Amino acid sequence: TITREQADKLLRKTVADKYEAGINKCAGDILMHPYEKDVLVELAYQNGVAAVCSYSIILKFRSGDYQGGCASVLTMDKIKALPGVHCSLPENRHRPDGCNGLMNRRERQYKSCMGESQ
Repeated sequence: TITREQADKLLRKTVADKYEAGINKCAGDILMHPYEKDVLVELAYQNGVAAVCSYSIILKFRSGDYQGGCASVLTMDKIKALPGVHCSLPENRHRPDGCNGLMNRRERQYKSCMGESQ
């Protein structure tokens, strides 16, 4: 077993070495605020670097459309356990089987990306 401190240190190293480094490879040349990059790294941790690097948020940031890039976070609305379900649709938004939690997280990430939770 490891201590909480050791676990925290390991998590931070993994996030930096794998997820932040991956985002740097596909988006390191894009000028962005630290809070925008933090959202990209968080999304990479949750969805994988390849998924985030191929998603519209990167294309929109690259074109200078930061507001549109941040808004695209809200369209990342699928859960593997619920194939074909788009959690952002009104009829699915409050499903207790994962959609509600996912969309709450995406709304928080959107606000962070827009610099609202600083």
